[in-house]
Amino acid sequence: MQAEERRAEVEWALARMWEVAKGDEQVGAQWVLTFWSQGGALTLLSWGRTTSGEKTGHPVDREAFMSALRGLLTSHWQVVRAETLRSALPDEAVTDVLREYRQLHAELFRRYREEMVDSVVLAGTFTLEQVALTVIGGLIGKGLHVTFEAAAPTLVKMFARGGTGAVQWFRAQEVCT
Repeated sequence: MQAEERRAEVEWALARMWEVAKGDEQVGAQWVLTFWSQGGALTLLSWGRTTSGEKTGHPVDREAFMSALRGLLTSHWQVVRAETLRSALPDEAVTDVLREYRQLHAELFRRYREEMVDSVVLAGTFTLEQVALTVIGGLIGKGLHVTFEAAAPTLVKMFARGGTGAVQWFRAQEVCT
């Protein structure tokens, strides 16, 4: 890691330390700050006061705080403790809540799939019915059109005779067919 990058990381770490400890007015208070270091880059993981002070004093001046720690960080930057971080196992109540939560979502997805199948079947059936009605309606319309064209001359003759003659002619046609 280059010297300038190292100084930038130190300044960043000092700023985090100051943000944690700036409001503490307890003389003799001790803080533990845990940083993760990878490739020279620092990440603040946790902080906490380990020892309370004996009495209340005046707040520490920022520049005095930064300059005192700057020298320590630039000259003694080393790994103090190395460990693998693992989360604690969740307690049984949390595990039960998570199990119920997952079961709820599994049930929702199952119902969604069932309803989706029903919806697709309904949409397909409706579409097929509409196509069938359109085709059958078109065939019926075409048939009526052909029938009307064929029957039109006969109907014109019937209506042209008028009144009683038309009725007699129509009855004669019924008997013939």
